[in-house]
Amino acid sequence: TTNVNAEETVEAVNSGNPDYLFTLGWSQIFKIDFINCFSEFVVGTHPSKLPHGRGRAPLPWTILENLNSSAVSFFKIDTGVDTGSLIFQREFKIPPRTYVKDLYAMVGRELSHGFYEIYKSIDFNTPITFSKQKEENVTIRGKRTPSDGLIEFHHNCESVERLVRAVGEPYPGTYTYY
Repeated sequence: TTNVNAEETVEAVNSGNPDYLFTLGWSQIFKIDFINCFSEFVVGTHPSKLPHGRGRAPLPWTILENLNSSAVSFFKIDTGVDTGSLIFQREFKIPPRTYVKDLYAMVGRELSHGFYEIYKSIDFNTPITFSKQKEENVTIRGKRTPSDGLIEFHHNCESVERLVRAVGEPYPGTYTYY
């Protein structure tokens, strides 16, 4: 669907009487009518150590912020932006000079393990516990656009190099004017 909250989408999902939804990379905010389609809950994911890095473009920002570790966060979707109660987080190290394409591969591996753990808990009727996200040290990352790839040579070499790694494939990349 192009609009997860559209009346026809909510009706179609409701007709299946679903228990759970596992989401990945969905950029629309779910409204309560859609969330309530599921008798149990909706599993959300975000490739940052929530509450740090809520919002858009988490992987480019991870590189731009020069982080050497991160996490994939699994949480119970609510109507906020990456604000739901945490199910758990899988932390991982980021090697120096990692490109965003390689970071995507790392995140994909961690997500697959995390989804499996949640599914296994559901399948074996193991209780899933939720913990409210702390409200201290919340950061919200803004949307990035192709124009953010402009190399400005008055920045230091390390910043330029991070930008090149952060917005490379699958993003549009960097550019400059001469």
